[in-house]
Amino acid sequence: MEKADRKLQPADKFRIVWERDAQDRSATLEALAKEVGLDPSESLKWAKKTDECHFSVPNIWIDADLLRGGGLYDRLVNLGGTLGRSFLFTGKKRIKVNHAKDLEATIRKHKGDIIGFSLYAHGSPEGDIVMPRKIIINPDDGFEEEDFTRNIYQWDVLSAIDANGFKLANAYVMQCYSGFNGKYGLSKYNWDEQWTRRVFGKLKIYYRLNILGVDFGSKTRGTSKSN
Repeated sequence: MEKADRKLQPADKFRIVWERDAQDRSATLEALAKEVGLDPSESLKWAKKTDECHFSVPNIWIDADLLRGGGLYDRLVNLGGTLGRSFLFTGKKRIKVNHAKDLEATIRKHKGDIIGFSLYAHGSPEGDIVMPRKIIINPDDGFEEEDFTRNIYQWDVLSAIDANGFKLANAYVMQCYSGFNGKYGLSKYNWDEQWTRRVFGKLKIYYRLNILGVDFGSKTRGTSKSN
């Protein structure tokens, strides 16, 4: 399987067209899967055939940096998302998300074309994905209220990724407890397993508190996996 001339479909598009030599028996979907990092057993879900020699493959990377706003301490912590995004080189069409309220809808909007995912946010064992706290003043009574549009839940994100139709090639879920596996309060959670089921290649998660990229807590299966 060889790359097509990128003039067929530039790399900044949602899908990239690949070309194969019809006479080359090694030019299979399995070979294409290995080159793009997707699960070969799902090739009929992510590869779209345009003719006998051309297939298009997903090319979108959802890049969500929700570490925005808050007080002075928050702004210091927020540097984690800024630096993480700055040093993330995917080679894909990057779709940036900067607010929790837009994350699920953005994933669903591009379903079927997503190959990778990254998320920078605060988190909890229960699965909360949270932006830095923001207080708003209720104009009716003058009382302070928290802006809950800055929160989302891991199940919301996982469900949206399911709508993509196949496992992601890679994912970096960079909030505290994104891979928490254990009991918290009266409930048991296994976010590690949930993410692992949805990522074919490299998966980066945190099992406990994450401070400047360091996972403070015991790990159940390590912080990454690769096929």
